[in-house]
Amino acid sequence: MKRPKFSKPIEMSEQNFVLLKDALSLLSPKQRLIIYLRFWDNMTIQEIARYVGHSWDSTDAMIESAIHHTRVRIIQLSHAREEAELLQEFLPLAA
Repeated sequence: MKRPKFSKPIEMSEQNFVLLKDALSLLSPKQRLIIYLRFWDNMTIQEIARYVGHSWDSTDAMIESAIHHTRVRIIQLSHAREEAELLQEFLPLAA
């Protein structure tokens, strides 16, 4: 399978796109591929199912699972970055 190339949607900030790319990088290669095909190539679930060789139901479940995992990772990464920024801001004050 080819490695998907994610380009930033016009209406998304650079910071949010970096967060999304980081979250997507934590998915399995197959999950990344189906997210790319669905949202960047605008393929239907049926087209993706044929491409990856799975049933429509199985493909739909994989997409939903990949979306859920991406959301969870975005939240985790966002919290970790906020915490790191707070530490950088207040650490000098403690010294």
